Amino acid sequence: MGKKLSKEFETFIGDRMKSHDGVMKKSDGWLKGKEKDLNKMERAADGFDAKMEKLAGDIEKWISSRNQKK
Repeated sequence: MGKKLSKEFETFIGDRMKSHDGVMKKSDGWLKGKEKDLNKMERAADGFDAKMEKLAGDIEKWISSRNQKK
């Protein structure tokens, strides 16, 4: 095991490691982009929930005011 690796083999391994590093950086970037998208969707869902709660409250008020008029 103490043999020195040939220069060609070292170059081959080095190129593969650089390629692997590039792929990993791209996947990290892709994952960060998906995380941002997910955060945007969560904020939109929270806003939608708040609007639906307000709408439900408005409907309840409207129903109670109609019931009081009778």
